[in-house]
Amino acid sequence: GYTHGVHRGDIVFTDKSLIGRIIEVGPRFSRVLMLTDYFSRVPVMIPEKGIKGILSGDNTPLPKLIFFPEGVLVQPGDRLVTSGDSGVYPAGLPIGVVVSADAGEISVRLNQADDYFEFVRVVYYGLDETLLRPEKDAAP
Repeated sequence: GYTHGVHRGDIVFTDKSLIGRIIEVGPRFSRVLMLTDYFSRVPVMIPEKGIKGILSGDNTPLPKLIFFPEGVLVQPGDRLVTSGDSGVYPAGLPIGVVVSADAGEISVRLNQADDYFEFVRVVYYGLDETLLRPEKDAAP
């Protein structure tokens, strides 16, 4: 929590990948919005192709790639990283790999594919006005 220096908007990693960001902070707890969560939307790109889209969580282990340009070829094996477009995440953070691209639905296997991990790294990413810290999250 905030007594340990955690702030709303901090980004959270495992040893394999980005897993989400802090959305709520109390004195001794923090809540993470995972990339797989239904409410998660992350601007991403396929760096080798310059294709951008949004990774949309759907409460399954395989979130979807949405809002990508029509007519572009997205294939299984294409690697995804954060694009940095929203300002919430820096560009180039590893996300996962496209595992299927059938009938316009593109599924992504996250680098951190399991829901179990013992340790995470919480990193301050100096957000501008994108996410304002509410007063209740401010340390006393």
